[in-house]
Amino acid sequence: MFGLVGAIIDAASAKTSKSPVGETIVIEDPALKISTDVSSRIAKGLGAKEVDGNREPLNSDDIMTLRKVFEKGVVFDFKTTEWGLVEYQEKYYFKYEVMGRAINLDSSRVLWRGLCRYGPQDSQFPHRLTDFTANDGSYLKERLNDMADVCTKELTEQFFQNRSAE
Repeated sequence: MFGLVGAIIDAASAKTSKSPVGETIVIEDPALKISTDVSSRIAKGLGAKEVDGNREPLNSDDIMTLRKVFEKGVVFDFKTTEWGLVEYQEKYYFKYEVMGRAINLDSSRVLWRGLCRYGPQDSQFPHRLTDFTANDGSYLKERLNDMADVCTKELTEQFFQNRSAE
């Protein structure tokens, strides 16, 4: 039976930030959703019978740490490498980057690497900071959810394009 395991690396389950006006906003790291969705899509595409996901974030993404936790098999790990708001001429854009890997723990071989970058070029228009922080950050959370869907699609496509190139 072919099994896949999903791991979230260095991705806190939530990020708390204070807005310039002093309100606290709790933001879920999109890597959690991306990990679950990409792993499920890949498993379905490969006809895998088993996917073990929804793991707690790990503190390290080195292969020895993954091997201690998961022991053997193929592991997918996803790591948010950058996220935040970028200011340009008093307007703000959302920026996000997530990395994904598939690792065979038995051979310590990285089978696939993917990267999704979502930045100002993907934003429809610039925003005021208050657009992102109003209503407990609801607009920001909506954009994060949209971006997670974009990155899920992009990383899944990268995985299957890489497999067809082999």
